[in-house]
Amino acid sequence: MTIKGVDYVHYYGNAVEPEDYKKALEVREGKTRPGKPGQKYGSLNHIYKGFIKCSYCGCSITAEQKKGKYVYYHCTDYHKKHKQNNVKVNYIEEKILTEEFAKMFKGMQIPESKLQEITDTLKVSHNDKKEFYDVELKKLTEDYSKYKKMIENLYDDKVAGSITIDEYDKRFSRYRDEQEKIEIRLKQFRQADDQYYITATTVLSVASRSYELFKSSKPNKKREILRLVLSNCTLTDENLCYDLKEPFQTILTYASCSEWLRG
Repeated sequence: MTIKGVDYVHYYGNAVEPEDYKKALEVREGKTRPGKPGQKYGSLNHIYKGFIKCSYCGCSITAEQKKGKYVYYHCTDYHKKHKQNNVKVNYIEEKILTEEFAKMFKGMQIPESKLQEITDTLKVSHNDKKEFYDVELKKLTEDYSKYKKMIENLYDDKVAGSITIDEYDKRFSRYRDEQEKIEIRLKQFRQADDQYYITATTVLSVASRSYELFKSSKPNKKREILRLVLSNCTLTDENLCYDLKEPFQTILTYASCSEWLRG
């Protein structure tokens, strides 16, 4: 922690012990059942287990293997809503779900020429912003040096006896307050949008390659990609519904727009 330009080392204990954190991570990744260390899920390769909810009853969609190689997904009907209302629990094969997700990712692809055009535009925008920041940073740095010089002169006046100690304390406090304000602004400027251009272009590039990444990834990586991009994923019979997180929703919207095709 940094307070008034001085770094302080914290001496607080861990909120969560490393061993407990590791166990929790294994549960989240589907490697073990909570409360039952060592009991394997047996479904580590079941990509979508625990990721999709039933739109009818809100229960989780679970996976089941048939004939040793075919994986089907269906509602657990944990709350017995299907059974009580005589609503059929449908089964859907894993490869169909994969095809649906892949189709969504494929729609997110941006033509290479347009991707380069957007990247160039972002770079120009970033350079303009950086030029503005450089001017502001220079001014803030000069102001900080000005107050530093004023504090040095103030000290000389105190030593020479040309000002009282009370006057010295008041003016020193005022100058230091101004310096601290400048320090905060300097920190904000140095941090602000440092990664803007890099992050924006990376997201666009990943979004455009998401189809290939999804198709070629192993099951655990497929889950990570889906969790990064989607939320509120539900299943009605064989129909998938989901919300895309930003900025992927915007990318998909524009990628499917005819404006990409304009010369």
